Amino acid sequence: MVEILDKYGEKTSWEGIENRVHEIENELVERKYSSDEIESISELWNILDSIRYNPNQAIKKFEDLKDSSNIYVQICIARNLNRLGKRFPERILNLMGYFIHKDKHKNVRRPIAKENSIECLIHLLQDRKTSGKAKKIIWELVSDDDDIIRLATFDKVEKILEVDHEFGKRILEHIVERNGHSRLVERARTLLDRYEMDTRK
Repeated sequence: MVEILDKYGEKTSWEGIENRVHEIENELVERKYSSDEIESISELWNILDSIRYNPNQAIKKFEDLKDSSNIYVQICIARNLNRLGKRFPERILNLMGYFIHKDKHKNVRRPIAKENSIECLIHLLQDRKTSGKAKKIIWELVSDDDDIIRLATFDKVEKILEVDHEFGKRILEHIVERNGHSRLVERARTLLDRYEMDTRK
């Protein structure tokens, strides 16, 4: 439900979102969803509203709620960190690093590997001030125990190679040497061979 509303917020005119949020809240109550799930929908509305109209409030909300006992709220935050990456790069990197800790549930870690989040990390990889932290987070993602996280991150490895060849090569070598996912290893080998051929030209 959180993912659906997140996408809804991206595609619908802003004026209609608040009413739709209230409708969804009422539907969840009627269907006897848990209080945590209902709370997360309200919090997501507040997050989306703050990102659009008050980014300073939004980043503070992210930091204040990062330790919420409600896992759905943590997921809402993790899914939307990328939206403030350009405005608050250091603080967003700190939060991304926090949400990929091994003690976090995989459903909290996974949003950091989704397409928009990886694109945000690749953008920050290009800045000397933020490249170190961005590399560390990307490395943690490609080393994660969760197949979905590793696969989602690997899908952007060619863009990483374009930005930082040596770092991209290290990722490919790491996957070939240590990854138990055979199809991922095969793709990594193919890219590594192509990379080495290109560097010899």
